[in-house]
Order: sequence, then structure tokens, then C-alpha cells
Amino acid sequence: MADYESFAKLASGIQSIFTVLGMIVGGIWVLFTFWNLGATQRSRAEIAEIEQRSLEQPVLSIDIIWGTFSEYADRKRAVSLRGIFKNDGKRAVVFEDVAVDIFRLSESGSPISTELIHLKAQTFDDGQGKLTDMPFRILRTGQGRSVAFLVPPLVPGCYFVQLRTVYTGAVIRDGELYRSNDKQINAIEQKIVSVPADAGIQDKQSISGKGH
Repeated sequence: MADYESFAKLASGIQSIFTVLGMIVGGIWVLFTFWNLGATQRSRAEIAEIEQRSLEQPVLSIDIIWGTFSEYADRKRAVSLRGIFKNDGKRAVVFEDVAVDIFRLSESGSPISTELIHLKAQTFDDGQGKLTDMPFRILRTGQGRSVAFLVPPLVPGCYFVQLRTVYTGAVIRDGELYRSNDKQINAIEQKIVSVPADAGIQDKQSISGKGH
């Protein structure tokens, strides 16, 4: 009888130990599950935030279209130069300070410093009846603009053309779009072009490039 009571006490003690161990293991498992779930949710939230930020980044593509025609005196030719700007992002963009630099290249391919042409984008002011520097422009998603530059007649040869602008995202206040306080992005597109000596119209579009 004593042996039975001792065995019963021992079995009850072992059962209690396993019960306690089970509760401890269960508690640890619950804590681990909640911690892992929280980490997963945080990770998903971080990924979603990164994706959202990438969608909100302003993206402005710029392109150069160059053409030559009409022979002037001294063998110079009239030039057609346009900058193409397009909003390829998910956010409206503001771009400004649009300018182009044209370097004439020597036979060795180096720029001839005495023949640098710097041109700013201009717009016609109806009120004043003259050309003025172009103010900032806003492009909504998918919109594009063409900006023409008044290039003086050029002598035949090869030229290095660099189009540049700065842009940033736009914000909406009271239903209107305004320039944001984000850091401005520099956009540059470059192209090597030729002004031919012979007659004939040339108008070739460069490969599109995105500003960096």
C-alpha cells in the first residue's frame, strides 16, 4: 500500500513537472510567434514604405532633337535645336533653369574653347513683346513639353551639345501644384552632332535619356 502511495505521489509530481514545462514551452512559443509576427509585419511595412517612396520619386526624361537647314553667308547653316521634357514618374514635377551648351570640336575631338555657345530657354512675353528667360514649368504625370533654343548659324563641323535642367517633385496645396522642398535633381542629356557642308535638311532625334 505504501508502495502504491509513493508511486502515486511520484507520478503526480512528474505530471506537475511536465505540466509546468508545457506551460513554459507554450509561453515561449506564444512569445516567439508574436515576436516573429511583429517582425514580419514591420518588414512588410518597411517594404511597402520603400515601394511607396519609389513611386513618389519624380522622374523627368529629357531628349535632344537637332536639325540643320538653309545655308547662310560664310558657309554657315541655320540650326534647329529642341529640348524634349517628359514626366515619366507617378508624381508631378517642376523643372527650371533650362539651358544648353554647344561646343565646337576640333579635328582631335577636343572642344574649341573660343567657340562655346551658352543658351538659356526663353519664352515670348506678349505683354512686353520680347523674349524673356523661361520661368519654371510644371509637368503632370505623362505630360511632355518641347523647348526651342535660338541657336546662331554655325559653320560646318562637329559639335558637342549638352542640355541640362534641375527638377524636383511638386506638392498640392489648396488644389494647386507648387514646387516641393525636396532636394533638386540635376538632369543632363548629351549628344554629338554634325553640321554638314552640303545642302539638305537633317533632323535626327537622339536616344531618350533620364536625368540623374
